[in-house]
Amino acid sequence: MSSDLRPLRPSAQMFMPMDFNGFLDWSRAVSRTVPNVKRLCETRIARAFERIRPKVDVPASFATVHRCDLARQWCQARGVPSGRAATTLICEGVRHGLRLIFETLARSRMRVAIPDDVYPVYWRIASETAVEAIGVATFPRFDLENIFRACDNSRTSVLFLPAPLKLHGRHWTESETEQAQAWLREDRHRRLILDGVYSFGLPMNALTRSLVETEQVIYLDSLSKGWLHELVLGVAIVPERDFGTYVDTFRDVRLPQEKLFFGRRLLSDFPGFPLQLSGEIDRRREALLNLVRGPGLRALPAEQGYLVAIESGVSKLLDEHRLLTVPATAFGSKSLQWSVASALPSEHP
Repeated sequence: MSSDLRPLRPSAQMFMPMDFNGFLDWSRAVSRTVPNVKRLCETRIARAFERIRPKVDVPASFATVHRCDLARQWCQARGVPSGRAATTLICEGVRHGLRLIFETLARSRMRVAIPDDVYPVYWRIASETAVEAIGVATFPRFDLENIFRACDNSRTSVLFLPAPLKLHGRHWTESETEQAQAWLREDRHRRLILDGVYSFGLPMNALTRSLVETEQVIYLDSLSKGWLHELVLGVAIVPERDFGTYVDTFRDVRLPQEKLFFGRRLLSDFPGFPLQLSGEIDRRREALLNLVRGPGLRALPAEQGYLVAIESGVSKLLDEHRLLTVPATAFGSKSLQWSVASALPSEHP
């Protein structure tokens, strides 16, 4: 990247918080009017990897697909002990499963803590289900001590967090896992809900399994990232003691047999796809980190996933380096000093 680039005339919008729709409008305008821009803002993973996306043909007729069989199949694919299939509930995806859980919490008048700065859709679901919620900050610093303190001060016993950490590009550390286990042990009524979709379908790691084994964790996952097909199949592993609380809510939802068949075939016919996809993502992320570090920009040391957080505003990255990135505000953060770059291939504005 040349150091003699002339500064661009900044738009006022560059210096104001942008939500995701505002960012999309702005990024399209930049692509039309600013030359020689490198787009690092693709977030649609299925579109980005369309060339390798698994294809499944659904026949006109087929034998009934049972949810219990899918639960066992998913546990096998994710390296989860087969015994957990008995408390693994089937849905259409993480957002669908979260909606059902929030509806149940709302009926019980339970309060939930939700990240302010990861995925605004979490808050939309909370609003639509009328669950009482408080916000907690997780980015750029993931500080569980502060998060647990916020829960305790507000008497909130249910906490929802991503695992892996989407914007940090990493799994939870051993220390963070131990902190969470200690918080849960203090009160048997506490629950930790984990969004595991950014593990990209790879086997669940030992630290995450140890959290699930506390029997105070609800673990959500789907095929949207690991197999690049959203709104097909999702799961929620619930504690055995909570199974009766959630089972009817999940089972009362009619899931089209075509989707269940599609999900079963993805799991059975493409067992190695998540590893192939993760290898491609890892290669692209390392190239992105090298690109960012070249001019001396500070980025969080992402070790996983396709997002890299950069300590710089989007306008500076555009003006000085011709890099088009996503403002952290698009994910819900209030900080204008952080941007998020994507390693996904971007062929279209």
